[in-house]
Amino acid sequence: MVWESRFVFFAKTVVFFAVFMIVCACSTVKTSSLPPDQLRHQIASGELIQKGDQVTISSFDGKKHDLKIIAVIDDSVWGKGNVVKEVETIDENAVVRNQVFEKQIIKIPIVDIVSIESREATGIAYVGAVAAGVGIAYLLCFLLPAFLVGLAVGL
Repeated sequence: MVWESRFVFFAKTVVFFAVFMIVCACSTVKTSSLPPDQLRHQIASGELIQKGDQVTISSFDGKKHDLKIIAVIDDSVWGKGNVVKEVETIDENAVVRNQVFEKQIIKIPIVDIVSIESREATGIAYVGAVAAGVGIAYLLCFLLPAFLVGLAVGL
C-alpha cells in the first residue's frame, strides 16, 4: 500500500536524524598533565582555567572536585561544586542516614592542585545541535503532517 512506503520513508528519516544527532553531539575532555610549577603558573595567570569553566580538579590528598570556576584569586581557585553531607533523621522507630548533595563554594589552593580536566563542546557539537534543531523542525512541520495525511487518505 501507499502508506507503507510513506511510513518507511518517515522511519528512515527519523533514524537518520537520530544517528546524526548522536554522532554530532560530542564534547572533548582535556586533561592538563603539566609539571607542577608550570601547572601552577598557568592556573595563576588565567591561561588554563577561567571564570565559568566546568572543570574537575585533582588535589594532592587524592580528592576530585567537580567545579564551575568562580575566580582564581590569591593563589587559590574558587569554584561552586557539590559537597556530600550526611543527614540523619530520627524517627520513633529508626534512625535513617541519607547523603545530600549541596552546592557550596569551594576554595582549593593552587599549590595543592595535581591535575585539571576541562570539558569543552566541540565545533561539531554546535553544528550538530543546529542541524538537529532544523531537522526536528522539518520533521514536525512537513514530514509528520504529510505522513498523517497520507495515512488518512490511504485508509
